[in-house]
Amino acid sequence: MGFRVEAVTLGLQEEHVLIERFTTVLEWTRTRVESGVGLDEDFVSSQLSFLRDFVISCHFAKEELYVFPKLRALGDDVKSLELELEEDHNAIRALTDKLKVAWETSDVSLIDAVLGDLVKRLLSHQEKENSVAFAYVEMYTSDNEKSQLLNELRLFDAKPECNKASLERQLNYMFSVMEG
Repeated sequence: MGFRVEAVTLGLQEEHVLIERFTTVLEWTRTRVESGVGLDEDFVSSQLSFLRDFVISCHFAKEELYVFPKLRALGDDVKSLELELEEDHNAIRALTDKLKVAWETSDVSLIDAVLGDLVKRLLSHQEKENSVAFAYVEMYTSDNEKSQLLNELRLFDAKPECNKASLERQLNYMFSVMEG
């Protein structure tokens, strides 16, 4: 029986769980905004930070550096999926910028709309990756390539924006605010 390397996308899937938990925070925030309840500036700031630092600068960066090139290399059928995922990343970046402006200008209807779009886009994006894209990467990446990718991903995870303990603290803080 041969040596088997761990799945390259396992860490990314674990990050998807964190992001899915975060969408619960966004949905709760949206409900509060819709009902006219004010929100603490630190709470709002922590959401923007989680989006900017973790989702975009850590998670998306890893996908763009290590997953998307693998998908592109698989040919035209998979390239359309990769382009769709790339478009999702760009749309989520734009929504994050829009959300920041909406909070700064206290535009309640824009905050509400952007939060709704953000949750939908994040969840549908992750579903595409978990159910299709990551399967392609696992299936068409050799064990040697996986070992190399895993090492590169571990090095990337040493960046401050990828610090799991810090992310858990951020999420715990947001959930503590939600629980009152």
